[in-house]
Amino acid sequence: MKIWIDAQLPPTLANWLTETFGLEASALRDLELRDAQDLEIFEAARSENVVIMTKDSDFCNTLMKDTTLSLNLIPIR
Repeated sequence: MKIWIDAQLPPTLANWLTETFGLEASALRDLELRDAQDLEIFEAARSENVVIMTKDSDFCNTLMKDTTLSLNLIPIR
């Protein structure tokens, strides 16, 4: 499983997930997507078939409002 860690979460979370659970995790900043618009991140995530872990409620709301967007998401509160 590949997981991308959104900008609102600490990038070190990616390292912890990799070391602790053997997951392939990357922070968006390491993928040069830290400052990307949400739709750009959605498209990249879909093409790479990854799960996005995010704390950004706007990010989640965009996905819920637009039924054409299909993405695996782990929302953190």
